Amino acid sequence: MMKKLLLLFIIFTLSKALLGQQEFSLFQFSGIPQQNLVNPAIMPSEKWVVGLPVLSSIKTSYNNKAYSPNEGLYLENGVLNIDLEVLASNLKKNNFINSQFQDQWFLIGYRISKHYFKIGVSEKVAFDFSFPNTLFDFLLKGNAQYLGERVSISNLKLNVSNYREISLGYSNKLNDKWQVGGHLNLLFGLANLSNYKSSLGIYTNHENYEITIDGNVEINSSGLNSLEGSTTDYLKNASNFGLGIDLGAQYKP
Repeated sequence: MMKKLLLLFIIFTLSKALLGQQEFSLFQFSGIPQQNLVNPAIMPSEKWVVGLPVLSSIKTSYNNKAYSPNEGLYLENGVLNIDLEVLASNLKKNNFINSQFQDQWFLIGYRISKHYFKIGVSEKVAFDFSFPNTLFDFLLKGNAQYLGERVSISNLKLNVSNYREISLGYSNKLNDKWQVGGHLNLLFGLANLSNYKSSLGIYTNHENYEITIDGNVEINSSGLNSLEGSTTDYLKNASNFGLGIDLGAQYKP
């Protein structure tokens, strides 16, 4: 059962990794307004750009420092196989996974001559997860090899944030070779769940194979109580204010 769960987890994360190059590929999609998301200097060719809920852009990305698709994956007679043993052997002592999601609610942009102005509102979720290789090894091989032993998984960390971004953008075509631009981002933190300290361990009794999880976990949360209210109140939340800035340039040799 553990191997099946582990296999599903790997397939899910590797399939999402196919979207990991989106940040880079957007640079090459000339002529679409979403290029401005990754480089504020790029301005669309259209005079007006309008984005509305559902009809606007959705962006997701996935990155990890745990493994890559060429580690433990191979084709045999046209069938894709996953070698869990090879995957486990390539894991580092501590492994990191990051995923981000952005749903643009509203966007309006206007280009006049060599200038481009825009304002956009986006909902963003950031997910960070780190885990020790001992956890993967325990799920893969089971607890039989750890009878009478305590397996430490003390570096298990999670950080999930939901925040809203109101982005004010400006781009300028200086000449035939140079374009510059920037975004001023107004940020509103909505919710966060994280832990930075954990000393967990898994012990297997050598007589009856009973599993005991011990240790301490310090969990911090913010904004989760607002989820108990109405969805409207949660979406209108404008507290926990912060600022961010993006700068970009484009040079055509």
